[in-house]
Amino acid sequence: MKRPVFLFISLAILCSLLTQTSNASTTVKSGAKCTKLNQKVTTATRSIYQCRKLGKKLVWRYIGKAPAPKPTSQMLWSEEFNGSAGSQPSDSNWTSLRGDGNEQLGLWRFGTGELEWNLPEAAATDGKGNMVITTTKSGGQWTSARYWTQGKVNFRYGKIEARIKMPTGSFNWPAFWMLGSNYSPPNQSFGTTGWPMSGEIDIAEGLWGNTDYRSTIHANVINTSTPWNGGGGLTAASNLDNPSSGYHTFGMLWKPNMIAFTVDGQEIVRNTFNGTFVTQSSGGIAFNSFNSNGVWPFNKPFFLILNNAVDPNASGQPNGTTAKMSVDWIRYSSYAGYGTVNP
Repeated sequence: MKRPVFLFISLAILCSLLTQTSNASTTVKSGAKCTKLNQKVTTATRSIYQCRKLGKKLVWRYIGKAPAPKPTSQMLWSEEFNGSAGSQPSDSNWTSLRGDGNEQLGLWRFGTGELEWNLPEAAATDGKGNMVITTTKSGGQWTSARYWTQGKVNFRYGKIEARIKMPTGSFNWPAFWMLGSNYSPPNQSFGTTGWPMSGEIDIAEGLWGNTDYRSTIHANVINTSTPWNGGGGLTAASNLDNPSSGYHTFGMLWKPNMIAFTVDGQEIVRNTFNGTFVTQSSGGIAFNSFNSNGVWPFNKPFFLILNNAVDPNASGQPNGTTAKMSVDWIRYSSYAGYGTVNP
């Protein structure tokens, strides 16, 4: 069951604020008379005045500027997966990719060599508020699921988070990620721009036998189709000891020329573009500067993808091997005043 989030304000703090500071309903200026010593007033222009003693009189004195209010975050879209047990993801938001990528996209094994054959029914709600992708080997064939919002729901900027329990086992290759909405597959059945020029954002991806969870942005070397860093992109580790042991919240904060990734509400890396270089920083300290020569395909809409691929090295796993990737919810809200759905 999903529980609402409440904001609690200490009564003592609230009372203190009410006795010390008030919003000015009339014009206040330095030198004008006031009546209550030490009272503070904040004007509509955020100027702060305090009632002070001048000789035998009480007058207003300007003492500074109030900080600008932080933009209010607004929920813009969500997927709660609260359907009855056995339901597939909503057709209004999601499309199932079937097979190994070749039939639908002209992309054999999705271009990575992964082993699974994707089936829509391999992803279903469990009746407890989760969408579960079940990956299984049976009769020598791996099956799993891959769903995306391509052509249905696009996102530009904002805050995106998903609460996920990642699968257990070295054969898994799970990912919660995005592609540019202009993405066009090799068979050019839709879109205008191939990978990596379209851009790719990996909010959470289990690599190296599902042991190393990373957040990565991918793009192309200028005027070529060669991916950044030989396909490695600009990446950062989540530093989760055991991501399969329970649910974790994987997220992204996104605004013009900036993408930051979070795990359980804590920022792990910030990627900032200055027009030429992409600087990676953590805790406000820069640790990498990458010359993209002006390439930054992330100031445009992207769509979401959820899947659990099977590692190319997993062919030796016995029949009956299985794993589950459980997604509790995906939520998209505004961030720093930015965020639009289907822009």
